[in-house]
Amino acid sequence: MIEAAHDESSRISEVLRVLREALLTERRALIENDPETLLRVTSEKTKVLTHLATLSGQSVPDDAARAELYALSELNIANGTLVAKRRFETVWVLRQLGVCEGGNAYDAQGLMGQALRRRALARA
Repeated sequence: MIEAAHDESSRISEVLRVLREALLTERRALIENDPETLLRVTSEKTKVLTHLATLSGQSVPDDAARAELYALSELNIANGTLVAKRRFETVWVLRQLGVCEGGNAYDAQGLMGQALRRRALARA
C-alpha cells in the first residue's frame, strides 16, 4: 500500500515537472512573441493538465504536490496576464491602423466587442 502511494506521488511529481516546463516555455514564447512555439506548448499544456486531472482524481496529492500545484497556478495566471497584455497591444495597433474599432456592447467575458472593418490605405 505504501509503495503504491509512493508510485502515485512520483507520477504526480513527474506530471507537475512537465507542466512547469510547459508553463515556462509558454512564458518564453509569449515574451519572445513566438506563435509557433506558443501553439505547440499550449497543446502540450492541455494534454498534461488532462493527464493530471485523471491522476488527481485517483488520490489526494501530498503537501509538496499541493504547494507545487499552487506555484504552477500562479505561473499560469502570470502567463494569462501576458496574454491579456499582448491582446490589448494587438487591438490597439489594429485600431490605430483603422482595421477595427471598439463596439458598443460587452461580450461574454465582460470586454468591449471588436468590429472588424476594411479600410483602404491607398487607392490606385
